[in-house]
Order: sequence, then structure tokens, then C-alpha cells
Amino acid sequence: MSARSANSRNQSLLSQIIRYIGMAALSSAITIGLPVLLHEGFGMAEEIAVALAYGVSTITNFFIVRNMIFGSSSSARRDAARYIAMTAIYRSMEYGLFILLHSVGGLHYVLTILLVQGVFTIIKFVTLRYWLFRPDPA
Repeated sequence: MSARSANSRNQSLLSQIIRYIGMAALSSAITIGLPVLLHEGFGMAEEIAVALAYGVSTITNFFIVRNMIFGSSSSARRDAARYIAMTAIYRSMEYGLFILLHSVGGLHYVLTILLVQGVFTIIKFVTLRYWLFRPDPA
């Protein structure tokens, strides 16, 4: 790899990280704000409100990461299938960890959401960049 292509790859990574942080902030607003609104404003059970928020943020995130962060040139069908599979695994793990920390461990539900989202934001970026939306080999 030439110095120029390595520099370009590093700039691309930095740009993707910056855009991903912006998307993560929006996603966090949905993932935290929606359950608070549904629970505090409408009396919905915390566990149901969090599950709904995960669904809404998942759909929003797919369109943002595919088109605005990684600029996938693969077919939308392929990307959606892989994203759904990845998301099903990660959302199950996130929700399981939420239940463990909140319902079993007694942590406040908002603190639990913040902890779970922080850990999985990093894990998902790596998975998205190096597996789901990796550039096709030349």
C-alpha cells in the first residue's frame, strides 16, 4: 500500500468516525429520549418503551450508516439482509444486558441505557466498517 493510499484510508476512517459519532448522538437521542417520553409521559412500562425505541433507532440507523457514513455500493437488499442479521444479534444482546442490569441488577433505566449504548456503539462501528459495509475487493 502506498503512502498516499494509506493516508487516504486514514482520512476516510477519521471521516467515518466523525460521521458515526454524529449518527450515534442522534441514535442515542432516540434510544434514550423515546423511552423517557413513553414511560414518563404515557406510563408505558420501561421494558416495552426501551424495546420500541430500539426498533425505531434500528431503522433510522440503517439508512444513515448505509448512505451517509459508509456509502455502500452493494445492493440495498444484500446490505439490509446483513444489517438485519447483525442487528438482531446485537439488539438481543443489548436488550438482554439492559434487562440484566436494570431489572435484575436494579440500575436506573436511563443509566442502564447509557451504559449499554456506549459499549455497543463501539462494537457496532467496527462490525459495520469491517464486515457489513467493507468495500468490495478490487
